[in-house]
Amino acid sequence: MGRSHHNLYNQMKQSVLNSFTPGISKRNEKIEDHYIEKCRVYSYKDKENLLDVARDFSKWVKENCNEIKKMNHITPELVNRYLESKRTSCTSHTIKQYASRIDKIGKLGESMFNCKMNMKASHIPSGKEAMRTIAMKESDYQKIVDIRSNAKGFIAVKLSHAFGLRVSETVKVRPCDIKNDKLVIYKSKGGKTRILPIESKEQRDIINKLKEIADKERCKKDSPILNIKQGSVNKWLNSRCKQLGISRYNDHKSSIHSIRKNWAIREYNKELMHHNQKTAWANVSEKLGHGRDREDLREVYLPKQ
Repeated sequence: MGRSHHNLYNQMKQSVLNSFTPGISKRNEKIEDHYIEKCRVYSYKDKENLLDVARDFSKWVKENCNEIKKMNHITPELVNRYLESKRTSCTSHTIKQYASRIDKIGKLGESMFNCKMNMKASHIPSGKEAMRTIAMKESDYQKIVDIRSNAKGFIAVKLSHAFGLRVSETVKVRPCDIKNDKLVIYKSKGGKTRILPIESKEQRDIINKLKEIADKERCKKDSPILNIKQGSVNKWLNSRCKQLGISRYNDHKSSIHSIRKNWAIREYNKELMHHNQKTAWANVSEKLGHGRDREDLREVYLPKQ
């Protein structure tokens, strides 16, 4: 490796950017036998994830092993040490993702610099226990909304309960996203847009409330109606739970996610009236914004059948 690529992070960054191929379909390449995943980065999301890890890893190397200046000097043992440093702050799943992405960056570096590299961890440590969010009981939800409020956090909570929205989605709904009997969730997680039907009385009531707020505050068609931060929603919900003496959701990262799980269970039971378990879950998963082929998430959202 030459000296022109400057510091370690820039070497990793250039390896990722040099292999970034937006617009090329990984699926089509697999079908056509042109699949070379180890030397390509297909999506913007993958690119950003790799760059985030490259930034963090290179910073750690600089602070702990400043003599390492080139990617091909990184050893599996060094990667192991980095992963060990994450044990108390990351879950096992996240640590595995770090290991996988560092290994990928190494393979991209091999391709760009044409020299042998081995950045594959020989041991992946376990991390802290994942914090599992529980589904909110319907009786608890009813207690929370029985005390009426004009707070926008209150509206966001009701919106999540009616449509199963993420907290980030509740605060981004715009007037232009409400189209007759449809609610458009525009460019949510992963840049995906989905369209949800407005069917129930609960859904129509909360949509009418949003329209009322938009008219009252003269909200522009492409501006968020609630226009508050995600943290404000969870803060409002946690405060209301504390006021009511409801503590079972306070130990979780996102209280409103417990409402999203509540919605998933209710919607799944409705779907089971018309479909088998596999199709019912696929429909629910799609409405949640995960796509239809996410059987792995069923046990995350639904209690064991």
